[in-house]
Amino acid sequence: MRAEAVRLDELRLAAMELSMAADLALGRHELVVGELETAVKEYPYRERLWYLLIEALALGDRRVEALRAGAELRDVLAEVGIEVGDSVGELER
Repeated sequence: MRAEAVRLDELRLAAMELSMAADLALGRHELVVGELETAVKEYPYRERLWYLLIEALALGDRRVEALRAGAELRDVLAEVGIEVGDSVGELER
C-alpha cells in the first residue's frame, strides 16, 4: 500500500506541475504564483516547482523576487549536497 501511495502522490505532483506550466504558457502567471509559493514550501526539493515559480515571478515583472527564489533554491539544495540543474541556471540568466 505504501508504494502505491508514493506512486499516486508522484503522479499528482506531476499533474500539478503540468497544470501550472500550462497556466504559465497561457499567460496566467499572476494566478499561479501563490500556489507555487505554497508548493515549494511543501516540496522544497522539487526543482521543477521552483523553476515554475521563478518563471512566473519573472513573467510578472518581479525579477528581484525571481532571483531571490533562485538563491533560496540553491540554499535549500546545498543543505543536502545537491546543485541546481542547468534549466534553473539558464532561466536565471
